[in-house]
Parts: sequence; structure tokens; C-alpha cells
Amino acid sequence: MLNPNKNNDSFNYEGREVSIPDDCPFFRVQSLIKNITANEEDSILLYVNDRGKEFNAEIPTSLLNDLSNLIKALNANNIFAKHYQVHDISMLLTHQARVAFTSNYYQLYHTKLGWHNIDGQYYFLYDKTNINGKVSECKRDFLFQAGDIDKYQEMLNKHVFSRKELALAYCLGFSAVVISLINKLRIADLGTIVLNVSGKSSTGKSTMEQLLLSPFGSPVFTKHGLGLPHSGTLNGFLDALEGIHGLPRVIDDLQQNSNINLTELLYTISQEETKMRCGEKWNRNIDGWSGIVIASSETPLMESMKVQQGTYPRLLNATNVQWTESAESAEEIKTIVNANYGLTGKTFIDYIVSMPIETLKSEYEKALNKVKPLMTKKDGLSDRIATRLASIYLSCELVKQCFNSPFTWTTEELIEPLIESEQDTVDDRNPAEKLLNIIKTYAQEYKYSRFDVNYLKTHYKGNGTFSNETIAKQTNEGIINIKDDEWTVIIHEDRLKKILKAEGFNEWGTATNELKKRGILIGTEEKKKNGKTTIRTRKLINGIWCNVFKFKMESEQIQEDLTEENQPKQPVQLEMKVDNTNWNDDDSINAFFKGDDDNA
Repeated sequence: MLNPNKNNDSFNYEGREVSIPDDCPFFRVQSLIKNITANEEDSILLYVNDRGKEFNAEIPTSLLNDLSNLIKALNANNIFAKHYQVHDISMLLTHQARVAFTSNYYQLYHTKLGWHNIDGQYYFLYDKTNINGKVSECKRDFLFQAGDIDKYQEMLNKHVFSRKELALAYCLGFSAVVISLINKLRIADLGTIVLNVSGKSSTGKSTMEQLLLSPFGSPVFTKHGLGLPHSGTLNGFLDALEGIHGLPRVIDDLQQNSNINLTELLYTISQEETKMRCGEKWNRNIDGWSGIVIASSETPLMESMKVQQGTYPRLLNATNVQWTESAESAEEIKTIVNANYGLTGKTFIDYIVSMPIETLKSEYEKALNKVKPLMTKKDGLSDRIATRLASIYLSCELVKQCFNSPFTWTTEELIEPLIESEQDTVDDRNPAEKLLNIIKTYAQEYKYSRFDVNYLKTHYKGNGTFSNETIAKQTNEGIINIKDDEWTVIIHEDRLKKILKAEGFNEWGTATNELKKRGILIGTEEKKKNGKTTIRTRKLINGIWCNVFKFKMESEQIQEDLTEENQPKQPVQLEMKVDNTNWNDDDSINAFFKGDDDNA
């Protein structure tokens, strides 16, 4: 850099020449240093020559008028000065800093990456970025680029563009750039998209992960790469994501981390910023993150989470996709991308930077209109999920435009695995259907018995007798009554709570409201103080609170009736001790549903 202070090694102050003390190393302010992505004070960059040994030192500008701390900073940088000299040194450095400022001698750097608004304009900060004619360099410990573009392109042509699944994986990496910008410009409220890639190890998950990271930097799972190892803590993951808007990140084999709350991690990542911790100052320099995070696992993360309605739009899935063709192909891809990376991402970034905002908005609307018809099964969450799938659809389209259609697959064909996985969850994410399926499964399992056989085994005393606790348990279990294809299932309320807890079901309110409207859950009418009538979800029968379900079981759902020979055998002594008064009487059941049960 040009030295603005070459003629300013001394200056006149009130008739006195101020210069570097004779017994100090020679130093001169070369430039001011500014972090363009943080509200931090500027520093001065010093050129120092100590008896032929040249080096640089950084001093925060705030110390120029803080003499006691200035001398400490100088000494820490091997510029040794005496206390009586620090006043003149402060004056000289301040003078030289002013000259650098008026001459616009700045060195810019950034500690954050991706889309950032600087003076009203969005820039994509990468390894080096031109900001109004000045180059800002990244001071983040990433490996951005290495290798040979020809070797990388040969691998893409041979293995990636000829296989639909790998072409999708390649496009997923670029989608981070698009998703983040759509969020920043408020074209759509996407949040950070989390995509769970699940399946056996032989499906090639690790290969697709490294492939999708490779356009932008090293795909290794260390602090130097874009991959994150599964062994991190919640705060560790969030710190790694902090300040990155538009680069893909991957958390590998997340289910192996048994110490992390997956639900909390998902919600925090998707909301794009960490929660304010107790006692934390509100002016903390937090920028958040945005884009796409891929989380891989052997089995779907949904199975290990506390699933709520809000989980589904926050977590997209690609389940049991065979990403690679063979082990040999997977190994060759990983070998290439670990040595050749960061070679195509900048081209795509420049393409998106040059795109007018109105064009991006229009292309997104087109993508949304393309995606919605592909989602043939719909529910109340479909529109929210469609916005996220549309951003990936658009990314695939833009990759084709940017790189002159490197593959022949249509975008509909590329995103097919994501659409299929989404459609598979439509029924699962209906809480009423989930609850009804739990009841139906329970009813079929115990349709020949009103008590839990496994429970009885644990309380068998021998000699054909059972404990009093067992008799009370089976008396309170409830009734399963079958007449043709109409099933009436009455379950003791406490028993049902245990069943639902075992199933991980926690959407009772939403589910029961719908089942009551459909006449499947039979409750008790109750008048509130305001005079309105409500239906309680339980009914008091013989002093026991029960939940009562009445539904038709389709013939294909009903297992073949067991013959008399293979029906579960129940202890004769037990039947003699059970109070079966009217529980299995059809007239009593029908009277109950007509509201004539005296005990209701």
C-alpha cells in the first residue's frame, strides 16, 4: 500500500517539532483498518522498523488519547517506549492517522460472509470483495479455494450431471445464495431452511454433502471447512453459523449427538438468530445467519424429535434417496472435491449479484406456481412448505441459466425426491389422523381383551392368581366393542395418557377439536359461566374418567380374525375375578351414545 505519511515522520506543534524519540524503533502509520461487517472501532496499521527488522502492528484508534493503555499496546507490539515519551508518540500517531483518514487510506476487511447491506447496497462478501473500488479481505479461518477447475469440471461431467440425484445435490449448495437473498429482500419469509437427508450409509449421504459444499470452499468437517461435525454443542453450532448469509452448511450424522436437543436446534437454526441469554447486553454484535443447512442422519430426525405442527415447514426431508451410483463413484467424487474446491461458487455469486431485484422476484413467483401443482396432497401447512421448495426449484433453474444447462434433467425431475418426501408427511402432520391411528392400532392389538396382557404377566403371582393391583388395572382399562365395521373404544384416561406419551404425541388439543367435530371423540357437554356450551374430551363412566372413540374401521385395516385355536389365551381364574357388569352389553353401549347412561 502507498504510504500517506512518508513526509510526516515529524510535524510542528505550537512551534515545537514532534518526532519519533531517538531510542524508539522507527514507526509510521501506513493506513487505517476498518471491519465493514461489525460495529467496531477502526485501528491504525503501523509499519515498524526496529534496527532492520520490519513488521506491522495494529493499534485501536481509541488508545491514541489513552496514554496509559497506549504505552501498554506499544510495548505489546515490541515498540518499547518510556513513559515520558508516550505523549509525543500519541501526538505523532494522531497526526499521521488524520492524514491517512483525509487521504482515504483504508484497509477493509470482513469477519462475516455472504449477503450484507453496506451503505444501502447488498454485497456478497467472500474471500475478497470489491466495495466501492476497495478490496475487503475475509479474516475468517476458511479454506476458500484450491485445485484445478479442469479436474473439478471433469468430475462434474462424469459423475454429477449424468445422475439426477447428484445434480440435485450440486444445486442444493447454490440454493443457499438464493434463499438468503430472498430473505434479505423480503421477497418471501423463508427463514433458514433445514433439510434432513436420511438413509443408510450406503446411500451416499457423505458424498452428496461434500459435493454440495465444494463450489464455495473446503468440504471438510473442521473449522477450516463448511462442514460441521456432529459432536458440537448447541451454542457451538450457532457460533459456527453466526454471520454467514448465503453459504451452505452441513451438520454430519446429527443423530449421533445424544447430548443435544434436536427440537431446540431446529427451531433456533430456522429462526436465524440465537436467543438472548440471561444477563446478555442487548448491543451484542449479533448478525444471525441465513441460507440452507443440511443435517444428515441414518433415520429421519422427525423420529427423534418432539414433533409439533410448526416442525414440518421448518424441516424439509430427503428420505432414502440413493445419491450415488456405486462405492467407486462416491470415492472418486470425494477424492476430487477434497482437493479441488471453491472453483464455481464465485461465478454463480456474480451471476446473482448482476440480477435485477424485480427479475429475481418474478422468477421466484414462477417457481412457486410450478411447485404448488406438484404437491397433490395438501393441508394447512402446504403453502408454507411450498415457499421453501420453490426457493430450491428456483435455485436449480438459476444454476442451469448460469452454467448454460450443464445437465438435461428438468427441474421437476430434480426436486422429485423432495416433493415425494413432503407428500409422505401430509397424513403424518395431521394431528387428528395421528391420534386416530394411534387409537386404531391400540384397538386392533387388544380387540380380544380389555386388559394389557404384558402388564398381567408382570403381576402374575402364580397358582392362577393375580395381585389386587392387576385386577384394578384391568378393570379400569376400558372396553373395545366391535359391531360389524363400527368400533367403540373406551379407554381409561390415565391409560390413554401413557399410550400417547409412549407414542410421543403432544398435540391433543388440536387433534381432539377436529375429532369432536367429526363425531369420533364422544365427550360430555358442559355449560360455562358465560352460558356457552363446550364439549369436554372425557366422560365419567362408573366413577372413572374415560376417553371414548367411535369410528368405522375399513375392511383393509382390520386384521384377519384369529381362529379360536390361535386367539390369545386368558387365565380362567382372572375372568372369574373381573367385574364385567354390562361393559360388553350392546344395549348399554348404544344407550350410552344416546345419552341415556345413568353413569355418564
